[in-house]
This record gives sequence, C-alpha cells and structure tokens, in this order.
Amino acid sequence: MAEIDEPHKADVPLRSESVQEILGKVPHVLIRWGNTIILILAIGTLLISYFVRYPIILEGKMELVPISNIDRIYAPVTGKLMGWDVKNGDMVDKGALLGTVITSDGSTDVELVSPREGRVYTSSFFIEGKVARKGDLLFKILPLKTNGYQAYFKSGQSYANSIVEGQEVKIWIPEMDVQQNIGSEYEGRVTKTIYDNEAFTAQIKLHNMNDSIYLENITKVSKNEYHAEIVVGNPRLIEHFFSSTTDIFSSLITDK
Repeated sequence: MAEIDEPHKADVPLRSESVQEILGKVPHVLIRWGNTIILILAIGTLLISYFVRYPIILEGKMELVPISNIDRIYAPVTGKLMGWDVKNGDMVDKGALLGTVITSDGSTDVELVSPREGRVYTSSFFIEGKVARKGDLLFKILPLKTNGYQAYFKSGQSYANSIVEGQEVKIWIPEMDVQQNIGSEYEGRVTKTIYDNEAFTAQIKLHNMNDSIYLENITKVSKNEYHAEIVVGNPRLIEHFFSSTTDIFSSLITDK
C-alpha cells in the first residue's frame, strides 16, 4: 500500500461523519445544566432539612395526680355496698357518711365517712348493691383547692432516656376530654427521672392543668391512667439525620 505523503496527511479525515455529527450537536439542556441543577437541588435539600423540624415523640402511660394529697377510702371488708348517697363531684364535709359495706352474712356493717372536706369521686362500677372486695378503692376525696398537678409518664421506648430533669416538654393526651374536644395538649417541666432496663418514668409538673379539667375527667379512665404522647425534642431534620447516622456507626463499631 502506498504511503500518504506527509503534506497530505492533514487532508485525511480523523473522524467518521457520524462522530462528527455527534460532536457538532448542541447538548440537551439537562446535560448542559445538569451539574447546576444537581447543585441547586443539593442546596435546597440542605436548606429544607435545616428549617424543617423532626419532633421526637414518645408513647406511654401517664397518671395524673394533684400535688395536694388525695384521701383514698378502701373497702375494709368484702361485702355489699349500701346507702350510696353521694355522687361524683359532690361536696362533702368532714365526717359525712359516704356509704356502708355489709358482709354477706349480715354480721358486719361498716360505715364509710369522709376524712376531710372536699369533693368525692368514685368509680362508676361501684354503685348501690354491688359487691366490693376488701381493699377495693371505693372513694377519692379531693381537696377544694389543689396546688397544681403533676404527671407520672412511663415508657419503655429507646428514646426515653433523652428526657432529663429540668426539660420543658409537651404532652398530648388523646383520651382527655375538655369541653367535648377529644384530645388535649399540656406543657410541663420534668422534675425527676427514673430509668432502668425495663421502663422509664418521668415526673412532670404541669403548667396548664387546672382543677376543672382534672375533675371533669377523673372518673373516665381506670386508676386515672391515660395513654399519652410526649414531645421530648424538636431537632432540625438535618440534626436528626446526623445523630441517627452517628448512632448507626457507633452501634456497628460496638458490635465489632
């Protein structure tokens, strides 16, 4: 094959027509602006994750208790309840007769009297003619004026140990009925924490619970215990992401 003279090598086409067509074509707008679009999306995602909050919510059981002492009256013997003359919310004087417990053989009847002036409450189960066992809680006598309310929140969730003393928290109680609106939110401050391997308990001083709300709901649940959700933190989404990522890597290193 004859060699091409040096002066004519520049005339030899180095690329085919199809390659030249591709190289000469203007790239699509997504290709031309791809890097810019990706950068804008990344910055937008970071901004959103910075401003959007990710509330950490714990679920558990919560008992509401007035800070003032509540007098509790228990059945002294097993027997039938008679002379049930008071209703929930009634005002009673100290020494007022609340009812009588009569044993099945009729040999013993015990009168139950109020140890103080206050409001009387009882479970809807214990009514005239019912049989109560010895030790059953029959009455609660609340003082006319309380010194506020506190809650005992119990949870077994892993995030529970993030609650610390002095922390301000928000509590949502779905079962609490306030003026026929189901569900109520309350604010409080954690005053004491107890944490073990099985469960976590936080004692919380409530800021916006009052006597009327408490008295309206005291007989609606057993043992005055409610299902509750508590917001223990409200970090930014990006903070939650990095915290979760750190926890994952820490657990992987620990497992090794």
